[in-house]
Parts: sequence; C-alpha cells; structure tokens
Amino acid sequence: MIFSPVSEVQFRRIIIAAVVLLGIVAYANSFHNEFVWDDASSVQINKHIQNPSFFLQLFREQQHAFKMQQGGNFYRPLVAASFMFDYQVAGGKQPGNQVMPDIPVWPFHATNLALHILTALLLFALMSRLGAPRLVRALAPMLYVVHPLHTEAVTYISGRADMMSATFMFAGLLFALRERNLRQRTVGTVLMAVCFVCALLSKESGFIFPFLLALIIAFTPVEGQDSRKKAYLQRLVPLVVSIVLLSVYVALRMSVLKFDASYTAKSGLGARLIEMVQALATYFRLIFVPTGLHMERTLAGATGVTAA
Repeated sequence: MIFSPVSEVQFRRIIIAAVVLLGIVAYANSFHNEFVWDDASSVQINKHIQNPSFFLQLFREQQHAFKMQQGGNFYRPLVAASFMFDYQVAGGKQPGNQVMPDIPVWPFHATNLALHILTALLLFALMSRLGAPRLVRALAPMLYVVHPLHTEAVTYISGRADMMSATFMFAGLLFALRERNLRQRTVGTVLMAVCFVCALLSKESGFIFPFLLALIIAFTPVEGQDSRKKAYLQRLVPLVVSIVLLSVYVALRMSVLKFDASYTAKSGLGARLIEMVQALATYFRLIFVPTGLHMERTLAGATGVTAA
C-alpha cells in the first residue's frame, strides 16, 4: 500500500511539505496582481484599516464603510483587521491628500496564500483525526491547494474572507474532537467556540459550522461499546454551544449589526430555494469540471432546478 513503509510522522511531514510547495508553485505568480474591485473600498480608501487606532471601530461597522456608493451589509471585522495588519507590513503610510495610497500589494497576496495553505493543512489534520486512509489524506489536501476553483479567493485580495472562514471552521472542528478526558473536552469546547465566532466574523458562510459538526458527530465511530451513549452525549456539548452562538449571531445581525435595512430578498421563498439548488448544482459541477471560471457568476439563463 502507498506510504506503508513510511512512519506516521514521516508521512505527515511529507504531506505538509508537499502541500506548502504546491501552494507556492500554484500561486507565486499572483504576488504582482494589483488591487481590483472591492479591494478599493476594503483597503485603498478605507481610512480605518489604514490607522491601527481604529482597530475596535472595525467591529462596529460594515466592511465597506467607505464605499463611494451608500449601502452594504457585509460584517467581516476580522477580514478588515487582517487588512490592517497587511497595510502596516506594506509600510503603513498615511495617504494624506491622496485618494488611493501608493503601497506595495505583495503583503496582501502573501497573507492570502498563507491562509490558503493553512486551510489545506488543517483539512489534512482533520482527516487524520477522523482516521481517513493515507491515500485519501495525501490526495485531498494536495488537490485542495491546487484546485482551480480556489483561484478567485486566493488571487483576489478581498476573497480572503472565504479562506479565513474555512480556516477557523476546520480548526474549530479539530478542537471539538478533543475528547480524551474532561479537561481536553472543556478546553476543546472553549477553543471551538472561539474559532466558530472567528469564522462568523470572517464571513457569513461560517454559519454552516454546526451542520458540519453534526455530521462529524454522527459519522465518527466511538471507541468502546460500553461508553457509546455517554460519548455521544458528551459530543453534543460543543454542538449545543455552537447552535447557541449561531443564534446570538443571527439575532445581532438582524438588529444592531444590520447596517442597511434595504438589503432584503427581492424574490419569494420558493424562488430563493430554487436559486439555492441552482447555485449548488453549479458549484458541484465546477468541483469536478472547473472550466469557464471567472470572478462574477450569476444564475442568468439557468432553467429548471439546476444551472448545469
């Protein structure tokens, strides 16, 4: 069997090195890409990320607070905080009378690449924790790090929200699986909660975390028949904590953190459900046939319940 003569420690070192190398080779050419699209309102004209004294303000406003056109309801303060860090690494120059500060773009791309590689490594760690076969653990993170579908998230500076949210979710799942003893379960649950909150503060899609955790709880075997019921009850603790946190987040986003009341659905529930299925069908196809990739994707021209 592949990798069988190699010890587990050696195997993990090989995969980690391979994932890092593949990630660098795949995206090294992105370091000279300029700011585009939402990068302007997220970084270039955002006076708050350009001044560290406004750090706490990032948690009280939507991401595009300085957008030329009014409106917006994207609450991603940790992404804005990461831009603040990159801005300081890039020189931290105050723009003065300039509308757009003249700063090097490579620190922002370096952070995106580092996050992408870290996400792939956390996926590898999670699969190892779940006991996946070596071949699966070897191929999955390497395919993940070079898959063309990630291009827009990695090379587009503002696309890092996806990677940050995924990074925190994978880390949270790992912490939730710390169940050797009471101390580990307690610490793991606390760290899981922190990671889940960070995922939500990185991108709204972090709300899927409890569903992923529920799947892992349901399909991860329990060692020892005598303690099966007790083990499953213990596993429910981090799940319940994540559901409570999600409920609090939803309540806040619908009240004090709802920055633009005009951002409401323009179609009915039935139409939105069909659009959701269409979008899922589109992305499912792109996972296996990643062709026709571009930055902005719509459901224009889609018929029936699929967009394929």
